[in-house]
Amino acid sequence: MGHADAYQDAGTPAEQSRRTFMVDVVIALGGVTGFGIAIPVLTSLLPAANALTANWTPLSPHEFKKLEAATATPI
Repeated sequence: MGHADAYQDAGTPAEQSRRTFMVDVVIALGGVTGFGIAIPVLTSLLPAANALTANWTPLSPHEFKKLEAATATPI
């Protein structure tokens, strides 16, 4: 079973230039869309400015013993 004749016809020069133009437009729009999506995605992956500093304190010995006692028995 063969393909339709339209798939084997190279077309006129006007049709070929139209096809080339449409392919170029689709590629350009895909690039613009990808660039537009890449900017917010990449900025969301950057850590916040205040996340680079240590903002936690270690547990005191009393708090650590309290934590051990709380986790010693299963719920």
